[in-house]
Amino acid sequence: GPIICENLRFWGFDADIVFILKEDLKNIFNKKRYNILIIDEKNFNMPGSLTFDQLIRILNKYKASMVILGDIDKKNPVMEIGDMESVKRILKPVKLKNLYIAVTQLISGVKQPKSTRRLQKKYDKLSDIFPMDILVAEDNIINQTVATGILSKLGYNIDLADNGLEAIKAAENKKYDIIFMDVQMPEMDGLEAAKKIKEMFSGNDKAPVIVAMTANVMKEDQDRCKKAGMDDFVGKPFTIASIEEVIRKWAKESSDISQDECLHSYNNLLDMDKIDELRRISNELKDVKNPDEISMIEELTNIFFNEAPLLIDEIESSEQENETDKTGRLAHKLKGMCMNLGAERLGAICHEIESSEDPDIRKSLINNLKITFKFTKKQMKNLIYGKVK
Repeated sequence: GPIICENLRFWGFDADIVFILKEDLKNIFNKKRYNILIIDEKNFNMPGSLTFDQLIRILNKYKASMVILGDIDKKNPVMEIGDMESVKRILKPVKLKNLYIAVTQLISGVKQPKSTRRLQKKYDKLSDIFPMDILVAEDNIINQTVATGILSKLGYNIDLADNGLEAIKAAENKKYDIIFMDVQMPEMDGLEAAKKIKEMFSGNDKAPVIVAMTANVMKEDQDRCKKAGMDDFVGKPFTIASIEEVIRKWAKESSDISQDECLHSYNNLLDMDKIDELRRISNELKDVKNPDEISMIEELTNIFFNEAPLLIDEIESSEQENETDKTGRLAHKLKGMCMNLGAERLGAICHEIESSEDPDIRKSLINNLKITFKFTKKQMKNLIYGKVK
């Protein structure tokens, strides 16, 4: 008991020892909401103890999970009881590796306690969800500064052009996803520049989305922008809300992006601090008597590689059947798995799916999720199996 408790605390969990034979379990959970109960199997046979069914009813009431320490199938030291995803059994004597795997699997499906939320990053950057290369063509230094500040707050590092000619040159040298284009600029205005850029991509190459930035939002002004080949517009003075709305809209329209383009854009798929932490724990839990035994981090990634595709399929199916609440619950569960393993980008996308109320955006995010998982799996395989033996 004390050894297990100390190791759980060392891993970052808020762990306590309680005596359920002396105290009523309901009172314990009313005093403090625990996520997981770890109990020795022998307690079920002691006089005055709760039965398994009684424990399950109480844990279900408080939305908690359970790890049972007992004698079980030695070929599978961490297993579920039937179809009960909220209960795990691990073999005694307890190996810390197996305990860590059981707890992190259960934590993935429940809300994490405050002490473990430090392991999760707060995903408030739009660029985490919709990575894009953006050009801003604007001659006014104040408007340049405002646009740069807004896009930087959303997580984007942008390029600047002072006029239409520079915008054309930039578009020739780099493939942009979105160009925010001022309409009135010296040397060449935004309308002419937009027309020429669209002509540059009249073949098979996908043209960038061109968004007019203008103080004139009358219908005739919009018509002029559309005639020049501009795809959208944002009024001045622009705000973070208006810029974010445009990016989300066109990211949704561009959900058919190729996997090569996706790979080019998707850097920082993994949280290396979390990966290093898992490596450290894995090495500490390694059984020196069995050097050929699979490491904890390899076992966790194997579980992730097997379970994540199934969850992604379920997320897609529930969304197609308009079961929004179920989509959110499944995305939350997958997000927990991602956080525990350092799959940073996947976790961010899951968070957006869980939070979004727009079905079109959720559809785009799910497409993004499927592609990102493929690249995340590839990176994790190279990283984990290449360096952890």
